[in-house]
Amino acid sequence: MLVDCRINDNSATEGGGIYCSFSSSPTLLRCQILDNDAQTGGGMYCYSDSSPVLTACNVSDNTAIEWQSGEGAGLYCMRSSPALTNCIVAGNQAGFAGGGGMSCVMASSPTLINCSLSTNSSVAEGGGLRCSGSSSPTLMNCILWGDEPDEVFAPGLLPSVNYSDIKGGYPGIGNISADPLFRNPARSDFHLTGGSPCIDTGSSEGVPATDFEGDPRPWGHGYDMGADEYTEVSISGAAPLMRPAVHKLGAVCPNPFNPSAMIALELSQPARIRLAIYDFAGAQVRTLEEGVRESGSHGVRWDGKNDVGGVVASGAYVIRLEVDGVSQTRVALLLK
Repeated sequence: MLVDCRINDNSATEGGGIYCSFSSSPTLLRCQILDNDAQTGGGMYCYSDSSPVLTACNVSDNTAIEWQSGEGAGLYCMRSSPALTNCIVAGNQAGFAGGGGMSCVMASSPTLINCSLSTNSSVAEGGGLRCSGSSSPTLMNCILWGDEPDEVFAPGLLPSVNYSDIKGGYPGIGNISADPLFRNPARSDFHLTGGSPCIDTGSSEGVPATDFEGDPRPWGHGYDMGADEYTEVSISGAAPLMRPAVHKLGAVCPNPFNPSAMIALELSQPARIRLAIYDFAGAQVRTLEEGVRESGSHGVRWDGKNDVGGVVASGAYVIRLEVDGVSQTRVALLLK
């Protein structure tokens, strides 16, 4: 059992942060799985009847993009069915095989209760959740919002989704499609704010007694959707399950794009930055920005051209932000 652990900045071919295989089922409580990278399963890789249990965990900013076939940036499940409760899965980025937040293949049926999936992305389908090969996850009281290019991709069996907020809507009981009004998703703050349609609209079935910070459920007239139970202020005294304010490479809009795209940046303080475009072979295509930027939100436009003004070919490109020796990446897809 892992409690209050931080697993970050690791890399592997499979399972950059955690690798589980052949009936491995660890229990993780209040753990943070951050900034790991792998071809498959950037944050966690679950294989062959591995069913880890994650409670109040944060799986964020993991990648599976350095290889074009990258899949399951947050979590990858093959014939495995992990259980996630009160978890945040955010800012993970997958390649052409899809599944930015989570990828489920070959009869994987994970259970997600009161989880928030947001700001994940993939070059292919399933920015939030991708299901294939008779996989059928169960989602209750979850939020999937702001994932790119879509929230759920399931060409075969449909996941069982109830009392959840899914952008664009999804079949099931009690589902809605409305902005959850997160406090500040650009800074990885996925608390609900007053007036959120996710407040008091969840189900009481199988709901945990507390939220991701230890605040009691329900608080108010009913149970909330997502990892946070809205209380106006945290009453538990627990440390928030979110990343501290940092420099952040935000979303690319639109994505896919043609002929240009806007790249969002969030700087917590003035800093010298370098923002550049690379192809998947690692060759630099364009330097967009290099110098000191003030703190706050910024937007930088890429017009689809290289450093000498030539229009680049259709395909996937890696956008890399470097600040103080730390780099972040996103994938942008140019379609002509």
